[in-house]
Amino acid sequence: MGYHIIGADLTEVTFIDQGTTVVLEDTGDTLKITNVGAFDATGIQFKASGGTDTLSIQDDGSVGIGTASPSDYPDEKNNLVIYENANVGMSLISSGTGIASIAFGMDTSHTNKGWIDYSNNTKQMRLGTNGNSTAVTIDSEQRLGLGIDSPSDYVDEKNNFVLGATTGHTGMTIVSGNTAIGTIQFRGDTSVNNNEGWIDYSQNTQKMRFGTNGLNTALTLENDQKATFAGDVDVAGDLTVKGHDIKAQDGTICMTLNDSTGARPGYVDFAASIRLSEDNYIGTPHGGTLIKLDGTADRVDITGGIKTTGGQIVSVRAVTAATATIAADDYIITADTSSNTITFTLPSATVVGQTYQIKDLGNASANNITINVAGSDTIDGASSLTISTNYANAVLVCTASTKWSIL
Repeated sequence: MGYHIIGADLTEVTFIDQGTTVVLEDTGDTLKITNVGAFDATGIQFKASGGTDTLSIQDDGSVGIGTASPSDYPDEKNNLVIYENANVGMSLISSGTGIASIAFGMDTSHTNKGWIDYSNNTKQMRLGTNGNSTAVTIDSEQRLGLGIDSPSDYVDEKNNFVLGATTGHTGMTIVSGNTAIGTIQFRGDTSVNNNEGWIDYSQNTQKMRFGTNGLNTALTLENDQKATFAGDVDVAGDLTVKGHDIKAQDGTICMTLNDSTGARPGYVDFAASIRLSEDNYIGTPHGGTLIKLDGTADRVDITGGIKTTGGQIVSVRAVTAATATIAADDYIITADTSSNTITFTLPSATVVGQTYQIKDLGNASANNITINVAGSDTIDGASSLTISTNYANAVLVCTASTKWSIL
């Protein structure tokens, strides 16, 4: 057994144990120590000129570099103690294509249970566990892989941090205090103090939030699985609703979806009327317009024909008074002339295609029905139309500006 001390700066070797046998051999710039006997609890100390502690070897096997008392440090961390009253470091140097390693094993096995290595060839640092299993990889582009040997194998814009395993399940957990918030943040390289996007979960409220554009919350997932969107929702694919009802914020049911278990599979039932903003469109998948909601004219414009598979229900207005003004939303008007004549006034002929049907209920021969126009409009060139036959019917259509035609 022997020790070699290299460097002329070592001028003093002190052995505390009085019973120690040491042979010193001066071979120029090397001091060779051989035949070292048993040590007491203090061990061997090597000092540089001026008495500075350089190396200490304790008889329990612990080694101190820069300290004479490695045993002063915690037991499980004092087998090798490197001390310097300033910056301190250790270098492992390998060949240009070699690997520098630190290995961790068991006293009953010569295998490496854990290890840290750096490859000069691949420019990667790896941390390993359980023998040869790579736990962490940091490559030359500062990409980080957990459970992955080569994060660069994955899509470029998504491989800065790759978490996973080639087999089995993979997951990540963020742990925070019982009333605290765990957060993932996204930001640009120039927005150091601003969170451009973020996801957080509050242990206090048990809510998860998704944010954009700084501090703006875009989506909140409540602890009862309700989702609240701060803005519009655009769905690029299918949308499946769990449950049948779509509700307003106060819980009011606005819409009911009928699935195969209901009496009307595939139907949507609305709790009230549907109201859309003016000049909205309902179109075809290839960009065609089927329906336009004209808010200026208070009408619906339909492009193409209408096909129904059942009966048609239209508006019917019953009139008994002696005079009545036909409204824009009228369609079929019944005239009960059993007690008096009735005079109608048409609206201005401005909407081409607008149609009205006026039907006598059986007494027009005694009490005529008169239909007058507005302003300078005409009905087939006349200023009025008279119905004088019982049960007669007049269908009037606006065919041009100021013109009504009888069908």
